Amino acid sequence: MPTIRNKKKFSELERFAIWKCHGERCWRCTEPLSYKETTIDHFFPEYLLDDNDRRKEVLLQYGQNDERFQINGFENWLPCHSRCNQIKGTVIPEFVPGNMLILKKLIDKSNEVNRTIQKLASDKKKDKVFGSILYSLDNGTISFEDLIDFINPLNNEIKIKILPKSLILLQGGYWVYQDEIAREGLCMCERNHCVDSESKVYCYFPSNLPQWVIRTGLYFKCYDEIIMCPRCNQEHKRGHIGKQGVCSNPYKDQLQQKD
Repeated sequence: MPTIRNKKKFSELERFAIWKCHGERCWRCTEPLSYKETTIDHFFPEYLLDDNDRRKEVLLQYGQNDERFQINGFENWLPCHSRCNQIKGTVIPEFVPGNMLILKKLIDKSNEVNRTIQKLASDKKKDKVFGSILYSLDNGTISFEDLIDFINPLNNEIKIKILPKSLILLQGGYWVYQDEIAREGLCMCERNHCVDSESKVYCYFPSNLPQWVIRTGLYFKCYDEIIMCPRCNQEHKRGHIGKQGVCSNPYKDQLQQKD
């Protein structure tokens, strides 16, 4: 594995902004990713900073200018599970249409990530404060209710400034703002209880999830449950019943998920 002389160290705000702006999902496996699980992966490996000729060759292949595209920039950083990051290692992405699309979306998102960080903090002192709060919220040391109970006596207006939108806490360290919810309600699986639960799970589906996932209305553990598909009589995820490219008997209307 190539040696990296000056490996980038990410601040908590950089990590948070990259995670939030890229849909709170691992870019490698596309599965949901909690903030505390998040590592930052480089689309083009960081060791290319020490190999000028190879870096220019790779970027040129992808239609990027070596003087403008930053290996250590928002256009090259993506949220990733630690295990997925380790599996990828320092491999240079194969030049295929799928990777070209990922890079285009990454570049398009770079300004949004930068604006998010600028909005949250303007100096290193704030970065440390926000980082400490995010870490404490994510590992359960404090809750949002604890934070508000502490702040309210100091200034009744602070609550409005800090939480301009209502926040809903989910399982596994996730959260979602009320105005980002595209669908909510009891899990749509046909049983009286959900996977690993004694009852139906009430689910929230943020608008940044794929439309197919939102329309299925399944609790994520029910969605990922491997079953014998009633349409194609083959084993696959419950959430992929009738899905084109997975189920061999797909719905005729993929948009509404019905025949």
